[in-house]
Amino acid sequence: MKEKTADEMFEELGYMTDENKYRTIYSNRDEDIIFDNEIKTILIENNTEITLAKLKAINKKVGELGWEK
Repeated sequence: MKEKTADEMFEELGYMTDENKYRTIYSNRDEDIIFDNEIKTILIENNTEITLAKLKAINKKVGELGWEK
């Protein structure tokens, strides 16, 4: 079975994706999760909670962006 991408994981959590070379934004009606590619920072706006599923998706995206190196 193929491993899910971060985009797929966020989609299952109800987020829409907007991406360009500077940032990736995952949005739903309650919050935005912004990955800033220039300064390797994650901003969570209007955060209600960090569930395990959301944390796994965030960690997956960090890996896909190569920030762990």
